Amino acid sequence: MSICQPTCPPGTEKDVAAFGALQWYMKYGPIIAPEKRAAMYRAMARIPNVKIEDITTTEGRKGIGVVLDLGEAGKGYTILDPETYRYLGHKVVKDDMTSAMSLLNSGVVDEPGQIPSP
Repeated sequence: MSICQPTCPPGTEKDVAAFGALQWYMKYGPIIAPEKRAAMYRAMARIPNVKIEDITTTEGRKGIGVVLDLGEAGKGYTILDPETYRYLGHKVVKDDMTSAMSLLNSGVVDEPGQIPSP
């Protein structure tokens, strides 16, 4: 479920597309250089109707919600760890429906079969 597509409020279509693209790239945090991630956070903050809220992931982890709030059209959340700012997942809330995806762990390893450190 996307935030509001195809019925976004007039004039918000580009904001929704930018927020969604940045959110998509954040899923690949471990392979994105820290300065690039920081630039993505700054870019999200410049999108109209974006604010910060406390939120939890579907499994109950506390996080910082970077929220694109489109009123009755819905809210899209990018959820970040409050200490490390690592991407924890995303959530879309519209009316009484919620769609979410959580990232439980990710990382870069040296060889196949290795498990990344938390």
